[in-house]
Amino acid sequence: MTTYGDDRLAQAAVLADLGTDPATDGPCPSVVMGDLNAAPDSAVLRPLRDVLIDAWVAGQGAADAITLPSTHPSAPLEAGPELVDQRIDHVFYRPGHEDQLVTVESAMLGGEAVDGVFPSDHRPVICDLRWHDR
Repeated sequence: MTTYGDDRLAQAAVLADLGTDPATDGPCPSVVMGDLNAAPDSAVLRPLRDVLIDAWVAGQGAADAITLPSTHPSAPLEAGPELVDQRIDHVFYRPGHEDQLVTVESAMLGGEAVDGVFPSDHRPVICDLRWHDR
């Protein structure tokens, strides 16, 4: 586990609790997303993977996708191989209520390079979610 691993696990557990809180049930899926600074198979994400659906996987995003490439001039290379050249930006979800069917129609990296350089050291994750009642 990484530096502050216990803290990061606790933070992920809080996010998992928020993402599954019945008070958030409603007409839309509950979504937890962002720069979570953890690779998809990281133990840090386990609390989220245990209770939410990874939209990247559900949308058949590329298994080798990288959202923090070492080739970007601003890449924090000191972060090491646990973060650099990994997909560390994520979208997790769950249906907004038990009769809701959610599908992920696509999962891809977005953004266009400007003069060969992407504007941010993180590539944006785009997951196209659709939902309806059964």
